[in-house]
Amino acid sequence: DKVCTFQEAAFGISVLETALGSVLSLYHNEKVDLGTIIKKLTADPAAFLGSNLGTLKVGRPADVTVFDLNEDWKVNSSLFLSKGKNTPLDGTLLTGRVKATFYGGEYVYRND
Repeated sequence: DKVCTFQEAAFGISVLETALGSVLSLYHNEKVDLGTIIKKLTADPAAFLGSNLGTLKVGRPADVTVFDLNEDWKVNSSLFLSKGKNTPLDGTLLTGRVKATFYGGEYVYRND
């Protein structure tokens, strides 16, 4: 919990639920093109890890994230699916939101 003294506070912040919307602010402010953002969030981490992930090719796992580039949404950490709910972005309006995730070809997440 973060509602305590600094010394008692949990370490770290949660970024999983806000990563896409945060990074897309660079696109919406015309600082970075969309292709670069997608590459930095997919192929580049996969290459760093030395894995077969981060690409769409025949014979590779179908790991796909579907997102709405222009959906505005307000960060509400109480709705995060991850265990960690610490974020400095609580209450922030972001543009761009994950709508669905497929992992290994299976539908694992849906946000209507």
